[in-house]
Amino acid sequence: MKDLSNIHMWVENIIKINNLFSIVIILFFKVFRDSEKRKIFIASAIKFIQEYNFDGLDLDWEYPGQRGGSPTDVNSFTLLIKELKTEFKKYDYLLTAAVAAAETSFKQSYDVPALSQ
Repeated sequence: MKDLSNIHMWVENIIKINNLFSIVIILFFKVFRDSEKRKIFIASAIKFIQEYNFDGLDLDWEYPGQRGGSPTDVNSFTLLIKELKTEFKKYDYLLTAAVAAAETSFKQSYDVPALSQ
C-alpha cells in the first residue's frame, strides 16, 4: 500500500474504521464510552499504523447519539477525536472522519464548537 504514495505524492494510505454492521456498532459504544478502552484503541491504532506503514486513520461514525446509540455518544465521539488528535500529532499522522451531512443529523450528533478546537 505504501508504494502507491511513493509513486504519487498526493496518495495517502489511511485505515478506515466504521460502524457499518450491528456488531461493530455495539463495539463502538462499548469502546468509545470508556476512557480506558479509548486509550487501548488509540494505542492499538498507532501500533497498526506503524506496523503497516499507513499515514493515518479515517473514523466513520456518522451518527453518534442516533441509530441505537445514546445521547452520551456525542461526548464520547468528541473525546475520542480530541484524544486521537493529541496522540496522532506526536507522529504527524492524519486523522479524518466521515460525518453526517444532513443538518438535522449533524446537530444531533456533533459538538461542533468542541470538535473545532
